[in-house]
Amino acid sequence: MRRDLYLATLTALRRQDKDLSRFYCHLRERGKPGQVAMVAAMRKLLLPWHAIARRGTPWTPPGVPN
Repeated sequence: MRRDLYLATLTALRRQDKDLSRFYCHLRERGKPGQVAMVAAMRKLLLPWHAIARRGTPWTPPGVPN
């Protein structure tokens, strides 16, 4: 699972998610090592997934009314 989360985070940083990329770059600029910043980004992706699984509700993008 860790490998899959790492690859998903790496893909999001490189291609898709501007907010996550900004978060990662901000941590790097503050002097955090790359691996520490990557794990923080992984956690940022993991928490919503965990909440969705715990509640059993479908995911809705931010800004879309329920």
